Amino acid sequence: RTRGPNAGNDEFIELFNLSNAVVDISGWKVNGSNNTGGIVTRATIPAGTLLPPRTFYLLTNSSVPGYSGAVPGDQTYATGITDTGGIGLLNAASAIVDQVGMDVGSAYKEGAVLAPLLASVNQSYERRSVSCGPDQDTDNNASDFVLNAATSNPQNRASSPMQDNNGQSCTLASECCSGNCVDGTCCANACTATCKSCANATGTCTTNVAAGQPDANGSPACTSPSACDGAGACKKLNGETCALANECLSGFCVDGFCCNSSCGV
Repeated sequence: RTRGPNAGNDEFIELFNLSNAVVDISGWKVNGSNNTGGIVTRATIPAGTLLPPRTFYLLTNSSVPGYSGAVPGDQTYATGITDTGGIGLLNAASAIVDQVGMDVGSAYKEGAVLAPLLASVNQSYERRSVSCGPDQDTDNNASDFVLNAATSNPQNRASSPMQDNNGQSCTLASECCSGNCVDGTCCANACTATCKSCANATGTCTTNVAAGQPDANGSPACTSPSACDGAGACKKLNGETCALANECLSGFCVDGFCCNSSCGV
């Protein structure tokens, strides 16, 4: 936000690591622009600053009277952002990572701009959530942000990490937006289809469990003396009774038992 209860310098800028990897934000810059395109760097993030997955980094205005929020900033800056300007986030190579504008004349903006915050009240713009966390990014500021007209909820590096989106790695169900951690991946559902896995980039129960591997999560489960065939079906292992060859993982049913070969003489 560019204005709060303490007037024009009651500002904060919240960064969020949407990825599932640690991001080194050393040397990244937060630039401000006015409505005629003038640019000034407000803050440069210190060397050695690593942002863990799904966590926040908060920058606040240190002017008096400045930032009024209860959550302390991870870093401060002294020069305010113009209400009718824009904000650019640049990496250490000065390439634009993200940008938002409150005026068409700003050097920083994406698509339609946001309305400027002109009243000195508790307020903020927040990136919209598609699935879990501030993750909508269509390169259109007016579509991607929502105005909190009477609230603000800034978060810093000490705040709890956001839950993971589908397709990201997990160890516990509580880490996932969906509440489903299947095959080490946040999944859109419980993935109880036999010999199906969520171990893919989209976190959908569509991947076939590899041939010869069990599927304890399936309903019914496919575990010893059976295993998945790599095509989404559960088959019997060698030595198990059978009537047809297609019941066996090997593809051979000989003398009423699954066999490793046709057992021809």
